[in-house]
Amino acid sequence: MAKKKAQVKKGDVCEEDNRVIELVLKGVNVLLVKSGMSSDPEQLTSVLTNDIDILFKLSHHNIFRIAVQTLKLLFQFVKASAHIN
Repeated sequence: MAKKKAQVKKGDVCEEDNRVIELVLKGVNVLLVKSGMSSDPEQLTSVLTNDIDILFKLSHHNIFRIAVQTLKLLFQFVKASAHIN
């Protein structure tokens, strides 16, 4: 008996991949908080300029948990950059 494969739209991500994305975002968020990245303004600026577009796209993800983790990470960046300026 042959099973039909589910039609997957371009850009769709399976539930397992969504979980991995969420865990990576959580890990980066925790590392940012614990590392005290705000003490190195050049490094923080480099990270922000390179990855801000990706984080913006992830903040509009259709999975709510991923959008929340992305917004938490963006908030950490804003808090850290506020200490610099």
